[in-house]
Amino acid sequence: GVGVTKKEDTYPYVYASKLGSVQVTNLGIPGATAVQVLSDEVPKLNTLGPVLVTLLIGTNDIGNFVPLATFRSNVQKIIATTHAPGTQVIVIGIPDISNPALVIPPYRWYFAFQKARFNAALKGLCATGVCTFISLAPTDANFTKDGPLYSADKFHPSAMGYALWADLIYVGTHH
Repeated sequence: GVGVTKKEDTYPYVYASKLGSVQVTNLGIPGATAVQVLSDEVPKLNTLGPVLVTLLIGTNDIGNFVPLATFRSNVQKIIATTHAPGTQVIVIGIPDISNPALVIPPYRWYFAFQKARFNAALKGLCATGVCTFISLAPTDANFTKDGPLYSADKFHPSAMGYALWADLIYVGTHH
């Protein structure tokens, strides 16, 4: 997604800055679904030989009404393809995508319901130990309708919102 103008303000770069001197390559494509990540991003990723991969996927799958079983299968393939010896894979849960400023009640309920189902699938895929699941749910209440954690589009996080996510991811992976 988008939401900030400088790539250094996105969660991958903020998270990486907490790790020290690391090279970051953000292959994220705005609007991508899991099948697009699998076909377009994973082949590029595997040529880089990463030691750490973060995967935040699912919002666009929900918005495009991708069936849960299809989503789970695609993410399982992404994880299997990126989880090489020496590579840590961090799967980040789907954030709250039901901002009342943008989403009318029937869809807010749909997104909340699907978010819970899709996040349970992500968590289940990581339960085998091939990846680490980090839930963004502890930050959901901070993303208020007109708060500073949203960018101007009221959908994507602002620099402050991404920093909050990066802090949560760091704490979740360095406990």
